[in-house]
Amino acid sequence: MKLSVLDTFNLRNGFSAKDAVDDSVKSICHVEQLGYFRYWVSEHHNTSLTASSAPEILIGYLASKTSKIRVGSGCILLPYYSSLKVAECFKQLELLYPNRIDLGVGRASGCDELTSYFLSQSRNSELASYHEKIYDLKHFLDQTHISESVKSKIKVVPRIPKSPPIWILGSSINSAKLALQLGVNFSYAHFLNPASTGEVLTFLNNYSTNVSDQKFSYSLAIRIICSDNKTQLRQMLHYFDWYIVRSGSKQKSDGLYRANYNYRYNDREKAEIHLARENTLIGAPHEIRLKLSSLVDFSKITELIISMCVCSLDQKLSTYSLLAQEFNLKENEL
Repeated sequence: MKLSVLDTFNLRNGFSAKDAVDDSVKSICHVEQLGYFRYWVSEHHNTSLTASSAPEILIGYLASKTSKIRVGSGCILLPYYSSLKVAECFKQLELLYPNRIDLGVGRASGCDELTSYFLSQSRNSELASYHEKIYDLKHFLDQTHISESVKSKIKVVPRIPKSPPIWILGSSINSAKLALQLGVNFSYAHFLNPASTGEVLTFLNNYSTNVSDQKFSYSLAIRIICSDNKTQLRQMLHYFDWYIVRSGSKQKSDGLYRANYNYRYNDREKAEIHLARENTLIGAPHEIRLKLSSLVDFSKITELIISMCVCSLDQKLSTYSLLAQEFNLKENEL
């Protein structure tokens, strides 16, 4: 089993955005030593809770601090951007860090409607379809547009022998089908839609069993709160609850870790917290493995993408270590 990381660059209360980036450098160096396989960077806008609005820049910085682990986007919000520009950015990264770059794309908004408008400078209805954008991205990377297409006249630079692999990050079976249709990899966001996890993984497993496609890979992205100390686990859960409430609030001035222990959640907030906890794997390392076992055994999935949104840096590093030990990562070194 491969373990990988999805990093949202959360801001700790009283710390700067640069501190969040420094935390992530410590995290990626730590998990590389533990044997984690890849490290993905998220994209979010118009929020004081994270420090990651330009994954393509952070990827290069993190790759420069490491030597083996794969580094990529989780994900580039493709509907907002030019497929050609994204292709060239990631070819540039691949040139600098060969065989280590992943290009993950998604269609989630990652921000509010106003920010969405100014990111694209266009109404959503006028944007090219997501399907078309991924199609163009793939063919710009590989220079494989049909000769009759005007796009085939574009020489995408830099010219390199191998382009980074594309991953679609999605939370529905339609996203999985789109990945297979376009011939790209797929990562399913269990923490966004756990109700469909079984259906999607069954579909992907059947495809892998019936079709000999060595180039196709898929993974499961899960959100975890894990500790072997019950007191620490309760503290992490408290932070998690507060994060869920603050991330859905229009009052964006409070930092992620300014948790109010005396705050009384209203019914709407309690419902949000309950849903978020239902979508999260919580417990000691052996309990996490037990909860995952049916999904992993059932689908024969070989890689888990780990997301953690609420904990101190020390707690985060400790969780990575506990999971590495539980899943025997030293037997699967990079």
